[in-house]
Amino acid sequence: MHDLEILCPPGMPCRPNFWNVPEWAQIGLYMTLALATLILILGLLWRIRLWRRGQGEFRLDHLPERLRLLFTYGFRQDRINRQPYSGLMHASIFWGFATLLIGTILATIDADIALPLMEFKLLKGWFYLGYKVVLDLAGLFFVVALGLALYRRYGARFPRLGSERAFAYSLGLLFTINLSGLLIESFRLAVMRPEWAAYSVVGNTLAGLWTGLGATEPILRALHLTTWMTHFGLVAVFIAALPATNLFHIVTSPLNIFFADLRPRGALRPIPVEDVESFGAGKMEDFTWKQRLGFDACTYCGRCQSVCPAMASGAALSPKNVIVKLGFAMGIPTLNQADMALASAGNGHSNGHAPLQVQADGYVRPAQLHGDVIQPDELWACTTCAACIYECPVFIEIVDDIVDMRRYLTMSEGAIPSGGASALTMIERTGNPWGYPLAERHAWAADLGVEFLQPGKPVDLVFWVGCSMAYDARNQKIARSIVKILQQAGVSFALFSEERCNGDPARRLGNEYLYQAQAKQNIEGLQQYQFKRIMTGCPHCFNTIKNEYPQFGGDFEVVHHSQVISDLIASGKVKLAQPLNKTVTFHDSCYLGRYNNVYEAPREALAATGARMVEMPRNREKGFCCGGGGGQIWMEVPQAQRINHLRLDEALTLNPDVVSTACPYCMTMMEDATKTKGIEEQVQVRDFAEVIADRLG
Repeated sequence: MHDLEILCPPGMPCRPNFWNVPEWAQIGLYMTLALATLILILGLLWRIRLWRRGQGEFRLDHLPERLRLLFTYGFRQDRINRQPYSGLMHASIFWGFATLLIGTILATIDADIALPLMEFKLLKGWFYLGYKVVLDLAGLFFVVALGLALYRRYGARFPRLGSERAFAYSLGLLFTINLSGLLIESFRLAVMRPEWAAYSVVGNTLAGLWTGLGATEPILRALHLTTWMTHFGLVAVFIAALPATNLFHIVTSPLNIFFADLRPRGALRPIPVEDVESFGAGKMEDFTWKQRLGFDACTYCGRCQSVCPAMASGAALSPKNVIVKLGFAMGIPTLNQADMALASAGNGHSNGHAPLQVQADGYVRPAQLHGDVIQPDELWACTTCAACIYECPVFIEIVDDIVDMRRYLTMSEGAIPSGGASALTMIERTGNPWGYPLAERHAWAADLGVEFLQPGKPVDLVFWVGCSMAYDARNQKIARSIVKILQQAGVSFALFSEERCNGDPARRLGNEYLYQAQAKQNIEGLQQYQFKRIMTGCPHCFNTIKNEYPQFGGDFEVVHHSQVISDLIASGKVKLAQPLNKTVTFHDSCYLGRYNNVYEAPREALAATGARMVEMPRNREKGFCCGGGGGQIWMEVPQAQRINHLRLDEALTLNPDVVSTACPYCMTMMEDATKTKGIEEQVQVRDFAEVIADRLG
């Protein structure tokens, strides 16, 4: 047997094991923690079974990249830290918890492994003193951060956070566990008064308070034991209840980050469209196990809805509520029925209480996914702008979830808003969403002397025009400006005579079958010719051909016209005259910017004109959608305010002469807003290529 006096001689700092704790309480501790751990394991298995009821999906590829994501966003928490206040608060909670957990593990090794089995005292000397300083400071930061979290949610009541009772329980439990741990130490120090007490910076301060109040040793010992038993009782409750509370995101959030979608952000997950009875997600079991893990990983932080343009417009969609409700429908018991009714209200469009029924697994959940859990208006309000995905700290793939549910409504039920249905019909019949004749697709270029791709005649660049610039009279001016710039620079380019709609509207509206048909037809047509790159005038075409066509064998080098024109200016092949003496603000297209990280090229081109460039508050990664994506340009979705009007109002705060775009959808939406407000003469909306073409030397 070990001799503690030899291992810890008088005067050497040592951690006292079970000071003032009788043997019966120690036995009770081990039995309680063993039971709590067993309950935890059973709870973990239960949550894993919830995920595995989904469809299979392989997510173990590219392990180095997944580990990098886990480190960057799981441990370093880069996304959370984008917001300084909440980032610092959460970092204090996270690292405080992690530090205290490590400290507890070391204490357990010291008391239950090193000392009885190895006759070795781990926590002694300078290591123990450093241990005390670090843990006391971690405990202090942890308590303060938890207090701030409680205040933000229940005092300041930040709208995006909500006030579900589950958070009062979890934050209050962690706060009480940590505070009781500091009190235990203070009562012990007030009795023992070791020479090294000052290293317990918080505990020693509290100990001085008790001594100053005249607390006697018997009282301090009684308080110590009572607090010790309460502390470890709460720890056991925390361990056992973890899988049944929102605190389970401690497990699910890192897992969801590790299993993140590594496809390009703009590439939706393809589904088989041949010989299947149902398409998309019509019931909870139609989601993949990874999607179901995502529902479980949601921390209810509300960052997604705070940047959602549909939410800002007063439409029915709240990304947070969609994920919360899907999690509830899956069987996650973190919200009570009253909270669920609130979540069902969406953004002011309640259909009353969702009818509940006992499911096959015995859990009471809403009866049907569509109608009882998620309303169609919520799904069709999404612009697929990906602002929610960019902000989500745990990498929930919200747009994919919404599109999967749209696929079911469109392909299995035929339940799609009339404007969207008409656009899909026109794409199928005529190769464009407006139903114009195919023969007129390139009529805009008839007088420009533009060549078309010819077999055996290679060119450097294929100009993929896109439906909007091909048929819309206003956007045809953009296409003509692009051609003018390319011709002056002497670029070898041609048009693709067999060009059809790239399929983006069909895919985002849920008709995967039509999308794949369009994609395969375009790919087969392009593969007949020789060219180096495809240049698109539309970010939606750019994203689809660049990121989604490779799913079907269409591996092309794709660039956006802003990248080409910016390079031509930088290389001197395009020379500009007549400096632009106007104030210009640039509106970022979601599919060019957030989806594909192209931010600087159009700005550099505009800056070359000598214009006074000013930035809207929400720009680049945080840019605000025009409201035209996700099929919205063809649909009328109930809104209190139109999204394009909200964006224009933001631009008008800068008093610009020109609002510049690099997307025909954005052009249509922003120009429509200026006309509705009656300011089209005051503020011009122009594609940056038009600005450049007007100033060619």
